[in-house]
Amino acid sequence: LIENNAANYQDQKVKLGLDKKRKRKNLFISIIFIVVFAAILFIVFNITSVKQNNFGNSIALLPLKNFSQEKNNEYIINRLENQIIAKLYRIEGLKVVPHSAVGFYKDSKKRNREIAGELLVNYILQGNVTIIGSKMSVNLELIEAASENLLGTYSDIMTIDDPENIFDIQEKIALKIAEELDIPLTPEEEEQITKPPSKNPAALYKFNQAQAYIDVGEPLEAKKLLKEAIMLDSTFADAFAGMGFIYIDKLSYTGDRYLADLYLDSGMVMVEKALFLEKKHQWANNLKYSYFLRKGLSEEAKEMETIFDRMIKNYQYYQTRFGHYCLIEDFYHAIDAFYKYLELKPNDQLTPLYMLFDVRECFDYTGFSELAKIYSKEQFEQTNDSIGYFKEMAWIEHKLKNFKEAINLCYKGCQLDSSRFLYQIMVYHIYLNDYVKAFEYLKKEEKSFGNQEPDMIFGLVFLKNGYREEAEYHLRGVLKHFLEVVEMNTALSRKTFDFFYLSGIYSALGDKKNALKYLKKLKEMEVIRSEYVLDLKIWPGFDNIRDEPEFREILNDAETKYQNEHEKVEQLLIRKGIIES
Repeated sequence: LIENNAANYQDQKVKLGLDKKRKRKNLFISIIFIVVFAAILFIVFNITSVKQNNFGNSIALLPLKNFSQEKNNEYIINRLENQIIAKLYRIEGLKVVPHSAVGFYKDSKKRNREIAGELLVNYILQGNVTIIGSKMSVNLELIEAASENLLGTYSDIMTIDDPENIFDIQEKIALKIAEELDIPLTPEEEEQITKPPSKNPAALYKFNQAQAYIDVGEPLEAKKLLKEAIMLDSTFADAFAGMGFIYIDKLSYTGDRYLADLYLDSGMVMVEKALFLEKKHQWANNLKYSYFLRKGLSEEAKEMETIFDRMIKNYQYYQTRFGHYCLIEDFYHAIDAFYKYLELKPNDQLTPLYMLFDVRECFDYTGFSELAKIYSKEQFEQTNDSIGYFKEMAWIEHKLKNFKEAINLCYKGCQLDSSRFLYQIMVYHIYLNDYVKAFEYLKKEEKSFGNQEPDMIFGLVFLKNGYREEAEYHLRGVLKHFLEVVEMNTALSRKTFDFFYLSGIYSALGDKKNALKYLKKLKEMEVIRSEYVLDLKIWPGFDNIRDEPEFREILNDAETKYQNEHEKVEQLLIRKGIIES
């Protein structure tokens, strides 16, 4: 009995051990199955994620790899990329990422699927170029980003100096992509794709040379060649658009307000000619929109918003729109576009410095100084420019009426370079009504930089310290300058509120009538920056008219407009969770 019980016990023990082994084995198999299944799901969802976003027929041409031994020919490859993209734009059923938006991906190690996810496209066009002498070999691949499947290839050899040969290749690439993606082309689209930019080979050659000069930053040389191209072919739309680009996007960025306006208007003449020749010319339409923005013609710009319908709403789109809104001082939409840009941009890409600077100004102008400080600090982290950081932080404190703290920040900057802060410190002492100290810094400024051209701030400091002759020299001199630019009514003059400063000069000189005449123009502005409200309230230059009923009316109007914009931006920031309600 004992032996039987012992045997039974041993049998049960063995069975129990086998059961445990089986359970462990089954558990192990189950875990493996779950892991494999999860991996399959991960792969499937990753592969289909781009499709699920429903990006439609959308494509990005990534920077072509340069397999040439000589690497100083990048501008030729850039030009080819631009021209291929220009042809793809002719396909109405295809959305194309602009050339300027893909430079970040040059030599990128990211997979096509990841790049497509960031650019919000379904297809990638990639490849390489080899240049030997006057010959250029081009090899392209059309990739479906979700699956990484190869949909088609294109290879050809062209002669660099033969513009007709280059055009034929661009045409074939565009037609092949339309075919591979099964995009039907209208007769008009086919004509636009197959029609050469110019039937004059010499004009095409001049245009390509001009593009090369634009690529290397020599717009004046490009302008000469474009003019020659137009003389050879007066129906060359691309050449007219190129001239418009030189005037609007290059030459008009000058400190001379009058000259800037002339360049803008000259550019618009060229753009209109391009659009007369080709109504849907994408480059010319973009330039026309830029012209309206630069001229402050916001209503005309709004009527052209349809040009953005075919743009892919990726992070570069919002980067572009942010710049547009900043140009017309639409701070609400600029800030909205900025945060949409941040939501969509790749984590490994730094926010451009100009965006940090502009968004800092947007927050500064709308009364959100703490956010302005955040982006000023982010600028500093990228540049390590301590002088620029102290200057910006001082201006922010100035908007908060913390003039003593602004001066302290300037003192810190003076330890690095005192000459860069003398003028700013002088201004803050004026706000504090400490004209003796302001005069002390005026003399330091004069000592550092020699005799000064007429200057409004200098004139006010001299006036407050009893130096009437010196004050007249500066105030009358700068008055003449501002009268000229205000009477011209240039776009830059309106944007920089020159009439506001003109009013302040007349007020300082005791001419109340003209001071109020020009200050009334402030009521024509839709949005008022915080700094103008501040100056209306406390800037000593307005002391002579501050008690006038008309002045108080202007101040109330300015405060209301500023407050309206502040509250709009505040609600936006609350909705986005940037600030608490």
